[in-house]
Amino acid sequence: MEFRIPKGWQELSQGQLRYVISLYNIYDGREDMMQMITMAALFHFMGCRVDSETKDGILCYRVATGETFLLNPEFLPMMADTVEWVKKPNEMRCRLAVLHHCEAVSFDLRDLMFGNYLVCENYYQAWMLSHDWVKLSPMLDILYHVPDGGKMVKTQFDYVSVAMWWTAVKDYFGQLFPHFYRRTGEGEEITQDVLREYTDAQIRLLTKGDVTKEEYILNKTTTLRALTELDAQARESEELKRIMQKNK
Repeated sequence: MEFRIPKGWQELSQGQLRYVISLYNIYDGREDMMQMITMAALFHFMGCRVDSETKDGILCYRVATGETFLLNPEFLPMMADTVEWVKKPNEMRCRLAVLHHCEAVSFDLRDLMFGNYLVCENYYQAWMLSHDWVKLSPMLDILYHVPDGGKMVKTQFDYVSVAMWWTAVKDYFGQLFPHFYRRTGEGEEITQDVLREYTDAQIRLLTKGDVTKEEYILNKTTTLRALTELDAQARESEELKRIMQKNK
């Protein structure tokens, strides 16, 4: 009997991605959270459900064909290893394209203006500080295009989904812009005052102190373009420091 199990986040269909996110929502806060997510994802990808455990093994039912079969529990750890990647949501390079009939911006935020990126980052950090899911609500309104006159009725599933997306995109940006992200407050306690100062510092770097450019930077510059410039400035700063140290 053969099963086609995805080898990573990039192979998931939107339906499969939605299911994995639902597992993170269901098992959030449990001590055995990752174990439960791994096993549930494994059987879902296999297209099977567990009927019962017998002395001879685990009785499984294959939904698509109606077949039943016995699974030796000794094989489970080896099988679970094939979906070990579900434990690493930071490596996710996808997002739910649609929530409640509202379409998302691209995963890498290439179509999101930098001002909206800063707003989302502040709400994300507020959630990290408080662990209050509702703090993420404004992010959904920014990252998903709500039709004119419409309103997204949000659930905790939606908050978990956007939190996983933002965590993953920050990991992606850390690889794409290593100089800038390496310098952003490592080891520093995050407070609302720190966030405000950090946001203002990014705007000043991009406008070079010219307040007349602020509107353009925030509302007409894409996130990727702004972060590319910030990363270049961080790299130049690092090179300058190295030169100065050599000349001491």
